Amino acid sequence: MYNNDMKKKKNLLRALAPIYSLPLVTFTTSCNFSVISFKGSSSMIQYLNDISKELGYEYEMNIVGGGSGTGLSQLIHGKTDFASISKDPRFGLNSSKKKQAKKEYLENQLKTFLVAKENVAFVLKLPKSKIQLSSGEVEAKDLNVYFNKNNWRILLESFGGQEQLTLADITLNNDSKLKEFNITPFYKSGGANFSGTAEALSKQNPFLDIKPSEKAAKFLEDTSDKPKYDVKLENDSSNEFWMSMKHYDKPCLGFFTLDFIKKNIEEFKRYNCLVLSYLNPDNNKYYSPLNDRELFDYVWNRGFYLVIGLKKNYKKELKFLYTIFDPKNKAKIQKVYSKNALTFPTNDEIITNFNLRDMSEFKWPEIMDKVKPDTKFD
Repeated sequence: MYNNDMKKKKNLLRALAPIYSLPLVTFTTSCNFSVISFKGSSSMIQYLNDISKELGYEYEMNIVGGGSGTGLSQLIHGKTDFASISKDPRFGLNSSKKKQAKKEYLENQLKTFLVAKENVAFVLKLPKSKIQLSSGEVEAKDLNVYFNKNNWRILLESFGGQEQLTLADITLNNDSKLKEFNITPFYKSGGANFSGTAEALSKQNPFLDIKPSEKAAKFLEDTSDKPKYDVKLENDSSNEFWMSMKHYDKPCLGFFTLDFIKKNIEEFKRYNCLVLSYLNPDNNKYYSPLNDRELFDYVWNRGFYLVIGLKKNYKKELKFLYTIFDPKNKAKIQKVYSKNALTFPTNDEIITNFNLRDMSEFKWPEIMDKVKPDTKFD
């Protein structure tokens, strides 16, 4: 009896074995997944991964870094559905140096969508926790350091290697000793041509009417010329950039994305770092990017962009973009933006994205007929 029971159980298990393996095959083929690929900015990988987690029931997202320039090239050559870019690809295309890039952009009928805004902030690192002024010794953390339109020119000139930045340039304290604290800027090697974060300083800043000198502008663009005053050049990686600043033994100033700063804020504090606030000259109020309640009035951010080609069938790409902006998905999508310290585009920006007259036209599939290739460039 025991042997017969054992045989029956073994036969039953053999019969069931194929059943166990079947769902692994049919699940991926029977579900209505749309497979889409993203290549480009490493800065956008976490954001896209988090979007994937929220929309995984609809989309299988293949996400690869490599840089904004690589992503755009892959899109043009048909090797990705989306180019994920942390610098606006339309900037500078009217320049005589970018005739070929503009030609490729127009021939491939590219369309750029702003999908998020990432705040950027200056970080000042001081060698000691206290500094000696004419009025006496003060705690570094008690200094109110800031940026606004009144000191933006000197910031551009110093990062462009043409003027010496001092502590007096970024505080309202009138103590004469502040001018003795020279500050060394830390900038991205290759400048705005290679780094989306660097481009945020020279081309995506809130004071575009304030222009640097010709030499400073050239250095900010490509860092190829020798600067008049010391500027430390580092790789675009935020971790490597911070490591270099951390071990520098003099006052220095760099800039990072807000997400990176928040994730490393305790270490920044240990190394006597201060995050510059935006000082609104109209009301003389400081707005710190570290204070969520003040973030709405903080003015410096850069864009995250997804670029598609309209020369081929682009229905699945446009449907994906619609899903992100669909008000029905707002609650779960907003979690992604909050987690990554990102700001969701405004209604006006969504209207611009999809070439609409107003938000009442934001409907699927009607927007298929609204979207047009980019033809206006800065």
